[in-house]
Amino acid sequence: MLNRTLVIKWIIYLIEYLYRPLRKFVISSSRNLHNLLRKINSQELVFFTKGDNVAILNRVMIYVEENETTKRLKIVHVCDSNETDNEARIKDIEVFRQGISRYTY
Repeated sequence: MLNRTLVIKWIIYLIEYLYRPLRKFVISSSRNLHNLLRKINSQELVFFTKGDNVAILNRVMIYVEENETTKRLKIVHVCDSNETDNEARIKDIEVFRQGISRYTY
């Protein structure tokens, strides 16, 4: 009946012939895009603060979560050289760590 099997074999051959170069392109593109995504997500956002206002830090975390591609946040506290209230800073840091356990620090 009109060599149906031969026609089907030729269609299969044609599909495989057209698919091979496309497959290589898709695999290499996928690999490159995954590497680029990993590189973007590994970046850190650095936030410099002068005070220890938890409300401001909370707004910063919400901003990073909603607007940035990375979820890594580094908070840098800038203080005067004559400031010696380290006990209060340590307590603030511990409270802050409990609140942001889903972030890396």
